[in-house]
Amino acid sequence: MTISFTFAGVLLACGATAKMEPTNVGDDIWVATVKDPWGNVFGIIKNPHFKVLS
Repeated sequence: MTISFTFAGVLLACGATAKMEPTNVGDDIWVATVKDPWGNVFGIIKNPHFKVLS
């Protein structure tokens, strides 16, 4: 699987590179990391169980 999370796609389009491809860590939760052009590493989590309360 390649990085295709929406936010990750935006980061890649802005010059970031994939550092760690998406990994399913269980219960349909995915994690990945990207590195921006300045060397900063960002962790991204896709968790379908997370809900924002208003």
